Amino acid sequence: MERYREERAALARLDRLKRERQLLPRNEVKEALGRIAAVLRGAGDAQQRQFGAAAAEILYDALDDAQRELDRTFGEAQADPDDAPDLP
Repeated sequence: MERYREERAALARLDRLKRERQLLPRNEVKEALGRIAAVLRGAGDAQQRQFGAAAAEILYDALDDAQRELDRTFGEAQADPDDAPDLP
């Protein structure tokens, strides 16, 4: 019975944190960061036109490194549509 109360309290805390926007689903974070990366890649295209391929390549390499870090940190998309993240 105690374990059940602990689980219900944990779920209530998760729900409260979600409502307070202190807890965000991983998929939403990854999607937002993907949109930001698209903006930065557009800036890389502009750099390439103005300063040449080498200038854009620096940015593209950094974005690739950032993508690998995101994949390592957040992993692949979860099957659960709510994709509940860990508690902070």
